[in-house]
Amino acid sequence: MVRYGGEEFVVVLPGTDLEGALIVAENIRRGFAELEINQGGISAHLTVSIGVASTIPDHRHYDEILPRAADDMLYQAKKNGRNRVEATPPPAPDAVLKPIA
Repeated sequence: MVRYGGEEFVVVLPGTDLEGALIVAENIRRGFAELEINQGGISAHLTVSIGVASTIPDHRHYDEILPRAADDMLYQAKKNGRNRVEATPPPAPDAVLKPIA
């Protein structure tokens, strides 16, 4: 796992298909939800929104497409109520590339 942005992290799962990545993502989400933080007499539970994208890298631009697809799914998870996992099927090999903002 590596920090990708201010509040975003990337988990790379080599040899894991979309179904396996969804299981890992849901386990991460559930782990955060079950974690109780106590500080100064105040108790809080954390939530996490996760975007999942998966592919078999056979195209030289997947390093650009895959993070964008996962980021899109992250924002979809936030839009759909947060504390959830959203996933997209792998992008087509002939997907039109746009610069990552």
